[in-house]
Amino acid sequence: MTAMTTASQVNAQAPVCTLSYRQFHLLWTLPLCVLLFLVARPFLTKLDRAKLILLPIIAFLWTTPWDNIIVKNRAWSYHRHCIWFTIGYVPIEEYFFFIIQSLISTLWCTLLTRWHLPNLYLAPPADGRRRRSLATPTLVALIVPFLLGLRLAVPDTHSYYFGMISWWASLPLALLLWGSIDFIRNMPIRAGLLPFALSVMAPTVYLWCSDVYALRRGTWHINEATSLNIFPIPDLPVEEMLFFLVTNLILVSACYTFDRCVAICRQTAASERPPLSPSYLPLAAPSTYSELWKAFVRSDHRPHLTTALSACVEPRDLSASLRVLRAASKSFNAASLLLPWDLRTDLGCLYAFCRVADDLVDDEAESVEAKSQNLEVVRRIVDAIYAESDTNGKAALNSAEGPAVPISDRMRLLLASVALAESVKEDVRAAAASIAPLTHYIPKRLWYEMLEGYSTDLRFEHADVHKRTRLITMDDLVEYSQCVAGVVGEMCTRVILGRCGLAVPLDLHVDRKIVLGGIPADGRDDKSSPLAGGAPAAPLDLSKAADMHALLYEARRMGVSLQLVNIARDVVPDALELRRCYLPADLFEEADGGMQEALLHGRLNVPKRSAAAAGTAGKSKAEEAEAVQAVQAAQVAVEPREVRKYALRLLAMSRRLYDQAYPALGQIPNRPARAGLKAACAVYAAIGTKIEAQNADDVASGRRARMSNRDRIVRAVAAVYFGV
Repeated sequence: MTAMTTASQVNAQAPVCTLSYRQFHLLWTLPLCVLLFLVARPFLTKLDRAKLILLPIIAFLWTTPWDNIIVKNRAWSYHRHCIWFTIGYVPIEEYFFFIIQSLISTLWCTLLTRWHLPNLYLAPPADGRRRRSLATPTLVALIVPFLLGLRLAVPDTHSYYFGMISWWASLPLALLLWGSIDFIRNMPIRAGLLPFALSVMAPTVYLWCSDVYALRRGTWHINEATSLNIFPIPDLPVEEMLFFLVTNLILVSACYTFDRCVAICRQTAASERPPLSPSYLPLAAPSTYSELWKAFVRSDHRPHLTTALSACVEPRDLSASLRVLRAASKSFNAASLLLPWDLRTDLGCLYAFCRVADDLVDDEAESVEAKSQNLEVVRRIVDAIYAESDTNGKAALNSAEGPAVPISDRMRLLLASVALAESVKEDVRAAAASIAPLTHYIPKRLWYEMLEGYSTDLRFEHADVHKRTRLITMDDLVEYSQCVAGVVGEMCTRVILGRCGLAVPLDLHVDRKIVLGGIPADGRDDKSSPLAGGAPAAPLDLSKAADMHALLYEARRMGVSLQLVNIARDVVPDALELRRCYLPADLFEEADGGMQEALLHGRLNVPKRSAAAAGTAGKSKAEEAEAVQAVQAAQVAVEPREVRKYALRLLAMSRRLYDQAYPALGQIPNRPARAGLKAACAVYAAIGTKIEAQNADDVASGRRARMSNRDRIVRAVAAVYFGV
């Protein structure tokens, strides 16, 4: 074959075209792209959407002139009747390929990597030199294929196509890996390296298969005169294999680089607007691109991040908080995986602090006096966290006391004199330091409100039986529920809105008497909510205080609904193990007038379980004596099946409240946050279904209803994709 092979000669060598380029897209690329988009759509953050916009544009601009050159030089060719038309030298379908492949690879990478938290893998300050020692050799190493490619890319030679791919791919890979190689290195294999490899190889193998299919049917043809003619896979030249491998490697590296840059931007000090994050990424603002570029060229970590002025959490504290979350609530932890990583961080830390605070007050191994002291410790922790912020939630930069002490160190000093195990202190310290950035969104009074609920728990254990907590009306129960759960719903909503760029005034009060009072025991619907009974005709305008109030209202109601499920599930364990009864007196029928008292004293007829022994675990001697006397004085123990009907009534009220509040989740201005919250609420509410399905043996033994992982997945999928 001569060096001056003509285009007609190249086409003559190609097989007859039996599959047009349009048909190829309809068969191989578009269905997969649409499928991946539909699966990923509920979870796509602003960052993911930015990737889906910017990466195809960059790929198009970088590839278009290069592809026109290689087609002009006959590295590959096509039959005229198999394409629609050309722009320049390249078929219009090829331009679509640039975009579609970018979308496929980005969507696939998004689905695989959305489970990890990029802010966990930023390098500490001491690693700045190590970063350069790793990034610089990577950059130098990629100069070799660039120079080699330029040398080999001689038209009408067998090395031409290989050389063109080599230099064309080396430049973006060198830039991207220089910016993200240390970030990828910091990830453990399971969280980072394995998803990275799968993100690259899965679409690569798929496109190899599609390429073989197209080559065998003459959709396009690789010119033998400009190819090495090496076929590791039958009919698939090594150049085509290399092309799809490096293009996917570029796209995945770009996705990881975006994650690293946004994670660093989120480390910046809080200002009038929230830091860049997956939930807040204004692409129309020029400052966004300058911040991303600054994050790209600098080291990961900044030294001032350990104060309450920072916008996010230290990686070590975040890891400890997430360990608390995983141990405390499998349902919430599983559902939180569906949240964007920035909100997963915030809400996970929020839940972890609530959990460690509750454990300090509810620890069975402590006396009532010790628990009261622990409650005061939690109050002091809250005060210390908010000490660095003024009443407007802005950083108090000009402190008379000099430079701010890192919040983590302040927590360590505060806990030094507290009589707790070191492991417990570490969990409390990490959780407290982790919620410091949230002071910009959560008013301190909400934490105090939560502590009121914990005080109610403590009064159940008061030595003087006449001073113990006894819930009388449904309003008493709802008042308690909103302190320990409704307030958490408001906190979560405030954080989500704030991280999305919607500032909720810290002084915006949602009166809990209005929000929560009067949930009827007879099951009548509560029409006091503007969203009650279904979604409003038009979306809420969350720039208006009234609409923000309405959303916070429903968040509290949802929290109360889920707390009622929790109470219904634990009626028997609460009575036996903690000597508590959260069922109000007016819920019981007249014939069961003494049931509340029996539950408060742990008088339950549970097989193979001594009520006195179970109810007095960890109590003081005085309390043990009182418990034994109470049990001995009782003539009749309560049967768990007799209590069950009241638990079911509570579930009925919870379900009505849940149905009224659930439509408000659709008003959350963040699609992936909506998906995660819907899944979390649906999974927890489904515990009520498990309670109703318990058999007679489960009821008689006082066994708690539990959900399997399979049930959690089914409920989460139904909530995310079908809204049920």
